[in-house]
Amino acid sequence: MHAGRLKALKVSAIAIISAVIVEFVVGTLAGSLAIISDGAHALLDALSTFLLLYATKAALKPSDEEHVYGHEKFESLGGFIGGLILSGTALFLIVKAFQKITAREVFIVKEWEFAGFAAIAYTLCIDILRIKLLYNVRGESVTARAGYYHSFADLGSTLVAFTGFGMAALGLPLFDTLASLILSVAIGYLSIKLVKASSMELSDAVSKDLIEKVREEVAATEGVLGITSLKARKAGAKTFVEVTISVPSYMSLEESHAIASKVEENLRRLLSLAEVVVHVEPFEREKLTAEFVEKLAGKVEGVKDIHDVHMVHSQGKMYLTLHAGVDPRLSLKEA
Repeated sequence: MHAGRLKALKVSAIAIISAVIVEFVVGTLAGSLAIISDGAHALLDALSTFLLLYATKAALKPSDEEHVYGHEKFESLGGFIGGLILSGTALFLIVKAFQKITAREVFIVKEWEFAGFAAIAYTLCIDILRIKLLYNVRGESVTARAGYYHSFADLGSTLVAFTGFGMAALGLPLFDTLASLILSVAIGYLSIKLVKASSMELSDAVSKDLIEKVREEVAATEGVLGITSLKARKAGAKTFVEVTISVPSYMSLEESHAIASKVEENLRRLLSLAEVVVHVEPFEREKLTAEFVEKLAGKVEGVKDIHDVHMVHSQGKMYLTLHAGVDPRLSLKEA
């Protein structure tokens, strides 16, 4: 999984650098502001991709004395930086769009017109390749998601360049400007979402939905009487959970450990990549313990009602009596 993410980012970085070189050279020779602008956007994307690659490599390092929880936070940091760069790119495109509205300039050298279209076609192929590479790893971490968003932003930017270059050749630059504004809004929206998600992870904030799902999963585990403490945080693709549960005080150490292990198993199944720590505390309040006994006895086939639960603790043991209601049509032997 990690190897696939690294490979996707490496190939993506090399591909986008080649597109930068092609667009800057051909755009300059053709005198196309649209192609040069797309090259500048691709350069920013290349820089952010290298940042994401560095962040991912750092995140894959094993735990050490200074980072006992691992290095997954570097992925969140990489996503945060990538999101900020993407926000800057969106602002840059908006400014360029308004400049075009004001200037209405068309930069086309007819001799290089075909080369300009060829450069745009090459960049479109690179963009599609990067989207395909990063699509399969986009859900693994916020860093991979940042690269995926960047590749989409580059595709949109290249389409704008194609529109602008084509319309400029026809003497209609206004269409290029409108397309630029639409693209800028889309990039801005994606970048804000990315920065928000990354900042939440960096500040150890988690969604209420995640906490509620974890709480429900723990509470549904057989033997858990209550949850006294629940903490969770995300770092990259990993979720860290620390929960304190209450179990009946009369349970042995082995029985308590078995319940804690079941809680860990359930949470790892729910969260996929998770580090779970379960603390166990004895629960001594008779009322809730009685409710637990009623719950267990009520699962017996044929039992309709449980009441008058009485418990007595003596010499480390618990003695209990209860009244069980059954179908009155049953014989004494069946009851």
